[in-house]
Amino acid sequence: MKITKVAVCIALFGAVAFAGWPSELRAKIPFDFIVADQVLPAGEYSIARLGASPGIRITSVDLTRFVAVFPTPGASNRTGYRSAMTFNKYGDQYFLKEIWTSADATGTKIPECRTERKVKGQPATEYTVAARLQ
Repeated sequence: MKITKVAVCIALFGAVAFAGWPSELRAKIPFDFIVADQVLPAGEYSIARLGASPGIRITSVDLTRFVAVFPTPGASNRTGYRSAMTFNKYGDQYFLKEIWTSADATGTKIPECRTERKVKGQPATEYTVAARLQ
């Protein structure tokens, strides 16, 4: 009985905590990029929550690539787009940095992976890609 009450509370908290996220965000990424040490090729991607958990999934629309990450709250959107994704570029490598949706006042920050930490001392450029709600 206690376990069921805890599970219900966790499910309700998760639903409230991420109510601002749309069911799905789509973006066409014109370059290969890295998330959680996985290289994802250029193409169109779907970004959505993993159920009631704080995780998000990034899936290629052709369903050949998938990665799940557990982000943290980010900063307010300064991209000029209602929904967008930003990337850090070091040399010729792009790393997903943040995701914003028009339904959320603050962004979602993607944790740095080992690969990004290795190149982080290099000069970086930030790139923004517009996204759209589905």
